[in-house]
Amino acid sequence: MPLETYGAVLGFAETLETEDQVFYAALAANPACRDAAQDYRERERRNRKNVQQIQRVRRENVTEMILERITGLNRQDYALPAGEPESLASEKARQAAQARERRASAFYRDAAARLAALPEVARAFKRLAQSRSEE
Repeated sequence: MPLETYGAVLGFAETLETEDQVFYAALAANPACRDAAQDYRERERRNRKNVQQIQRVRRENVTEMILERITGLNRQDYALPAGEPESLASEKARQAAQARERRASAFYRDAAARLAALPEVARAFKRLAQSRSEE
């Protein structure tokens, strides 16, 4: 499904961060991931802050959001296979977390490039891409 409006892109970003937040909370609670639980809790907190940042960007830029179509962004390009984080072994959990970070960083970089008409939104997405690629 294409993401063709600013609202759709921001909504997808918020969904992405919320889903990752839930995923990391489940990994932190997974007994097999006890050695990395603190890292997963920190990622969960970061995702919660990212949701707040996306919501703030949306509120602050609502009047600037134009009706111009966005092209080249599709939800399915950033989809990950569904999994049960509660049942993942430690190494599989680490790999799944890395895949989520790569996916989020790629989405934010791609979206920033296509949201040039709203420089504040593009800058916020570049910061989010950087934040997610540092993991």
